[in-house]
Amino acid sequence: VKEVIFRGTKPVVIMSRTDERFLAKLFEQEIPEVYDGLITIKGVVRIPGEKAKVAVESYDDRIDPVGACVGMKG
Repeated sequence: VKEVIFRGTKPVVIMSRTDERFLAKLFEQEIPEVYDGLITIKGVVRIPGEKAKVAVESYDDRIDPVGACVGMKG
């Protein structure tokens, strides 16, 4: 949900799958370490339909933030 505008008594909901926040929320849902707060998302840049870059960080030396987000098969 990008924005909610009220016109009279009816709300208009504007949704976007190209917004950077969409990818950040997707990471929170799919990666347990991000959801638990062990890994933080520092920034997201994307070209929708082409590529995305996500900067992640962990303050715990035992956790590899990139490995946890990308997975074993990359």
